[in-house]
Amino acid sequence: MIIYVISNTILNERNISGGDIVLPKLSHYLNPELKLVIVTNIIGKTLWEKYGDCTDFHLIKDLIDVKMLWFAPVKYILRTIQLFIYFFKISKNKDKIVVYTSSDLFPDTLPIFFHKIINKELYWISRIYHINKSPLKRKGNPLHNLFSYLAQRVSLPLIKFKSDLILTLSGTYQTLRNMNFPETRTEILNAGVNEQLIKSAPISNEKFECFYLGSIIHTKGVFDLLETWAKVVKTRKNYQLAVIGGGDKNMTSKLLMEISALKLNNNVKYFGRIEKDEDVYTIVKSSKVCIIPGHENGWSLPATEAMTAGIPVVAYALDMFGESFKKGFVTVPLYDQNALANKICEVLENDSLWESLHQEALSESNRFSWKYIAIDLEKHLINLN
Repeated sequence: MIIYVISNTILNERNISGGDIVLPKLSHYLNPELKLVIVTNIIGKTLWEKYGDCTDFHLIKDLIDVKMLWFAPVKYILRTIQLFIYFFKISKNKDKIVVYTSSDLFPDTLPIFFHKIINKELYWISRIYHINKSPLKRKGNPLHNLFSYLAQRVSLPLIKFKSDLILTLSGTYQTLRNMNFPETRTEILNAGVNEQLIKSAPISNEKFECFYLGSIIHTKGVFDLLETWAKVVKTRKNYQLAVIGGGDKNMTSKLLMEISALKLNNNVKYFGRIEKDEDVYTIVKSSKVCIIPGHENGWSLPATEAMTAGIPVVAYALDMFGESFKKGFVTVPLYDQNALANKICEVLENDSLWESLHQEALSESNRFSWKYIAIDLEKHLINLN
């Protein structure tokens, strides 16, 4: 079976999300008889070459190469038109074609929606990771938040009415059902981890009380993290936090300025984006607690990686904690930085609590392996035959 994978939304190599790398990492565990053909841009090709198992690409080059994020709406519109036209070339003389859209944003979904109308033999597998909050409720740049919100909202009804198989995360499934997504076509497919790579990674000589792993963006709660950590180290001067993750230049500059403004230079080490997963896991395994301060999500790759290493998670109370993850974590109310700081200290300093969460995390991680996720996906694909 051939599946055409549409990955048409990546804007730059500094803002790679967990969703962007889910299928590339999963591809190593799929049945070799399942052939993936990637339709993407040069950044997507580079990402697949790094993380994935695929050598067959259809490249769509940006007509205008402006890297600034303010140009993203124009770039997305142009990419939508390009993919719509280009897909006629891909689908020509094919009786049946299977398409997987990597995101729930319109440059991926809108062209496939129209081709689905044109070609009744096109089978569309779509992906929804989480539902973006209203820009009125989201922290960060209002214009970026508005664009992100609209880019998804355009896609959701297209997916709901025309996608043959809608894959989502445990923490997002009930939200979609509440939005009247069809039960018969909506299925759960979570993300996984390479447990062997995590367990074989050495422990760094440099020790940290806590770590954060994720993109440097507002919705991941990275600035909540710094304000929370400032509360922690107010009375615990030697505590150390590792921050791992990339972002655009403006956001990383803001992060470094905030670290200085909060006088955290001696308590926070910013590693930036680390290219090799094994180097990331070395830092993860040298820490005692994983902090997940994100404001919205249906799954967390850092949480799965932390739990696989036996590291307890302290997080804001999102739906995924309780739906996607059953144990190995503790949560506090969203945006309550005082409660978050207190809970971090409690887990770090209460040995019996930490040990209990440590054992729970290891137990929970038994179901995170990519090989199990691959089996789940292949079960969904059996219906195609």
